Amino acid sequence: MTSAALLELRSVTKSFRGGGLIAVDDVSLEVGSSETVGVVGPSGAGKSTVARLVAGLLTPDAGAIVFEGTDLATLGDAERRAVRRRLHLVFQDPYTSLAGHLRVADLVAEPLVIHGACDRATRTDLVAEALAAVQLAPARYLTRWPHELSGGERQRVALARALVLRPRLVIADEPTAMLDPRARAELLELMAELQARLATAYLFITHDLAVADHFCDRLVVMSRGAVVEEGPTESVVTRPRHPATAALVDAARRLQAAVPA
Repeated sequence: MTSAALLELRSVTKSFRGGGLIAVDDVSLEVGSSETVGVVGPSGAGKSTVARLVAGLLTPDAGAIVFEGTDLATLGDAERRAVRRRLHLVFQDPYTSLAGHLRVADLVAEPLVIHGACDRATRTDLVAEALAAVQLAPARYLTRWPHELSGGERQRVALARALVLRPRLVIADEPTAMLDPRARAELLELMAELQARLATAYLFITHDLAVADHFCDRLVVMSRGAVVEEGPTESVVTRPRHPATAALVDAARRLQAAVPA
C-alpha cells in the first residue's frame, strides 16, 4: 500500500449468479493523485466490473475499496453521497449513456443538481465552463439534444458532465471503444490536457493495449477476473511477463500492421 494513493482496491472479489461466476477475483490496485492507470484485458476479464465497484454501482463480496484514505464500506449514506461528488464514471456507449429527453445543458448540470452544489446562476456558469473545457462552444451546444450530436461530441458531453463537479477521480470505462480513430485520438488528447489542468486522476478501462500504451502511466492487466501483471506502461508493453499480456501485445501489433500506411 502506498500512503499517497488516491484509490486502493485491496483484495476485492465480486461474484454473480449466487457465487457461481467470479467476475473479480482478489484484485488489488492503486491509483495515485493525477495519475492515469489503465486496466487492460480481453472481454470478460472483469475490467468493467472493477469500474462499477469503484463507482459504487456494485458492492464487493470481499476486500476493501479505499478512496482518499477511507474504506467506502464504512460510510453512511450521507458520507457516501459526499464521496460521489469526488469521483465520476464515464460509460462506454455514448449513444445510451446520455438521457435522450434532456438537452445538453441539463445533462451537464445534473450532477450539480443532484448534489445541490450551487445556486441556479452559478450552475449556469459552471455548465458553460465545463462545455468550453471539452471544446464544445456553449452557445452552439447548450440547447442541443443528444440525437443531434456525433459519437465524439456525446463523449465530450459525458466528459463535461463528469468534470463539472471537479472530481479527483474519473473512472473511464472504454470511453473510446465506439469512436472512429480520429474522434478517439481527439478525445484522448483532450482528456490528457484536462488532466494536466485540473489534476484529475483517471482509472482507464480498455481492451485496446495500443490506446493504453499511448495514454496511461501504469497498466494493470486482467485475465479471467484476476490481475496477472502490472507496472509502468513502457515496461509492461515492451517486456510482457504473462501470456495474457503477450497476447494483448501481439494483437495490438497485428492491428497496427493491418492499418494502411
